[in-house]
Amino acid sequence: MQQRLITPKTALVYRCNRFPWNVSRALGRYVFGRADHRDATVMTQAEPAVLSDVSNGIATVTLNRPKALNSLNQDMVDILLGLYRNWQSSNDVHAVIVKGAGGKAFCAGGDVKATVQQIMAGQRDEAPSFFTHEYTMNNVIAKYPKPYISLLDGIVMGGGAGVSIHGSFRVATEKSMFAMPECGIGLFTDIGSAYFLSRLPGELGMYLALTGQRLKGIQVKEATLATHYLPSHRLPELEQALHDLGPQAAHHSSVHTLLCSLEEKDTAPQQSDLLLRLPEMSACFNKDSVEDVYAALQELGTDWSQATLKLLHGGSPTSQKIVFKHVKAARNMSLAKVLETDFRLLHHMCHISHDFVEGIRAKLIEKDNNARWKPATVHEVSESAVNAYFKPLHASQELHLEETVQHLQSRL
Repeated sequence: MQQRLITPKTALVYRCNRFPWNVSRALGRYVFGRADHRDATVMTQAEPAVLSDVSNGIATVTLNRPKALNSLNQDMVDILLGLYRNWQSSNDVHAVIVKGAGGKAFCAGGDVKATVQQIMAGQRDEAPSFFTHEYTMNNVIAKYPKPYISLLDGIVMGGGAGVSIHGSFRVATEKSMFAMPECGIGLFTDIGSAYFLSRLPGELGMYLALTGQRLKGIQVKEATLATHYLPSHRLPELEQALHDLGPQAAHHSSVHTLLCSLEEKDTAPQQSDLLLRLPEMSACFNKDSVEDVYAALQELGTDWSQATLKLLHGGSPTSQKIVFKHVKAARNMSLAKVLETDFRLLHHMCHISHDFVEGIRAKLIEKDNNARWKPATVHEVSESAVNAYFKPLHASQELHLEETVQHLQSRL
């Protein structure tokens, strides 16, 4: 067995007392994933933030920051990117398993608080640097030639989706909780999520992107975000079975067959009402503007539509309009182009956005949970203001990624 233990330079944790999408009700004291390794409360004892192991051709990565819900910082992203690139060409590695430590989270996100702190310190040009590494890693995962199996046994949010959903296999459990809540902090759905959200059934992706609504357990598979579903207690059995495959683990079809055979041994969970809501989502979210979405929900007048409006009213109007335009366009874009657009949007957010700084201030810095969005309503956000975020950067500033030839189930 080949064992590697990797420790980042420092391990830091940011905590926030409440989370605007009610995730805190289930988690108590929640750590929004975007933690930094340069500032804030230092853990009393340094712990390895990324564990890696190669055994019988299976490389296993464990995101090991359970106190921070395995949130990503730049050290971790750089470590992961290095491992993935090395294993990609290694004859000793047939497949990769990615999981989170601690039993609560797979990965709750990436690094945004540090970015806003850089902005507040006047370092606007340096602020986007983390995302260059993160988006590059997302693209590497998407075009990974070997089976990449993510065990979504807990919270999967923001950057955590980028470490998993772009891979070839995603295994949900009853503990899975997926969300993309960026509109609630004045950001946008990044990490290439516009690519996969725009390809979900009906208007489910747009619904999730604008509202930040959570999916739980079997809903993650019903949404096609997960490829398979297993009870949490059977994940060790899956890992052992993957090791037992030997060289066959290098074939996506073999891994797929194994996962399906394990699924068949259990009674499938009862179907949720998620897919039953698709007609309502399509009726309200298949619109030409965010204003039309609000109007359709108001006109529908059901408990579901009113609850959805409440979620929308908690988010940044500017972010919602950016996300709406981005997800619509992503339907006809490659993942690499979506990620390159993500970086362009992020760069402009660091330079011209009021709501990004305000959202992080309200949720993670001063924690008053009282973000003052400017403009305050979607009707006040002009088309020219939205288009400014999509404006091309100088050629030297743009992110350039290799196009993904194969993606997700196309490998089977």
